[in-house]
Amino acid sequence: MNASANRKAQGAEDFAIGTVVRQGPLHHKLGFGLQDACWHATAGDVRVAVVCDGCSTAGNGYSHNLVGARLGAELIANELARALADAVDRDRLDIQPILASLRRQLHERFRKLCNGMGFSLRRDRERYHAFVLDTLMFTVVGCALLGSRYWIFGVGDGYYGIDDKLHAVPAAAYLNESLLRWRQPDREQFRIYAAGALPRTSRIWIASDGLAHVINSDDGRRRFDGFLDDEQTCTLNRLGEDATLQAFRRRLDNARFPRLVDDLAIVIFKSNSTNN
Repeated sequence: MNASANRKAQGAEDFAIGTVVRQGPLHHKLGFGLQDACWHATAGDVRVAVVCDGCSTAGNGYSHNLVGARLGAELIANELARALADAVDRDRLDIQPILASLRRQLHERFRKLCNGMGFSLRRDRERYHAFVLDTLMFTVVGCALLGSRYWIFGVGDGYYGIDDKLHAVPAAAYLNESLLRWRQPDREQFRIYAAGALPRTSRIWIASDGLAHVINSDDGRRRFDGFLDDEQTCTLNRLGEDATLQAFRRRLDNARFPRLVDDLAIVIFKSNSTNN
């Protein structure tokens, strides 16, 4: 029997993670806060990462949806990691019902948050709508790794990549639009964009739509690919900190090659064998 036959199948625990969250110069110039957020969570052999992009425009011309984006990224990553870790029949796991249940939980939690802040859809629709639009509207792109499988899911626009292939997710909806209506969520259900086997995968990444300005030229795309392949990506520096941001600054966000315009959040899963 050869060595490859004896080798343990690659699983979720064999992937390192790296993150980048950057405020775009345009938002800085306009006085907006950083509207993008990311979070990753681990539970047993489960890895989940989420990027959220807060809606930057509201009725008064300014948005505090960085609040919803940060809350959403952390809630979704933590709750989905726990739910997947508790899954019983993993070999035939259907993640869609788990995502549907998570969507209902999120709707209820954010509705209770609105009520707890003193906003009621029944008593004062206008103030309630203004709070939701200004604080809790964001898109989601997420990635879940469980054992030897992966899923990429989300609501709204963004990007994801598997190995050398890049995919754009078209705009569809913001999470929490359902809070503006009496009926339960429908348009904002999580969609599964891709699924596959980890043993045949060396890299998976997700990003907010701010990536569009980075890769809108051949040179920008080459530099982004170089950033993904960089030996610092998904590694720790001498201080034990994620070195992925250093690679991003060197490759894509500096005075000589300014590529960033909009806010941007990226999470990368890279096989440990890639950097070895």
